Amino acid sequence: MNSKRGGVTLTVDGVDYLFRITTNALIAYKDMMGQSFQEGLAAIQANQDDFRTARAVIWTALAHDKAITVEDAGDVMDAVGLPAALAAFTEAVSLAFPQPETETVGNGTAVKTAKPQTKPKTTPKKPTT
Repeated sequence: MNSKRGGVTLTVDGVDYLFRITTNALIAYKDMMGQSFQEGLAAIQANQDDFRTARAVIWTALAHDKAITVEDAGDVMDAVGLPAALAAFTEAVSLAFPQPETETVGNGTAVKTAKPQTKPKTTPKKPTT
């Protein structure tokens, strides 16, 4: 794994493949599939038998290497199996889009949000004559 660059290495038949999500690959995915990368992820989660989309998202993770074709991505999937390829892909996505870390403020005690101040309603006094 190469977590500093957001990549996961998967070795297939002695060849290392670096799974890494890049901006150019995300754009290429949308151009190729006609849907956003997030839509592709949702499609895979909903139906792991969608091999066309699975191959496309795996290719997206390998596309930083300009020599890798979509068919090469399919060959990697065939060599290691879909579960292993998706596991490497999923880890690469996690590295590319990490969850924000929560910050502790002060002593870690939750800070209450101040309520807006409102003026008390008063009834005007009647003038005395």
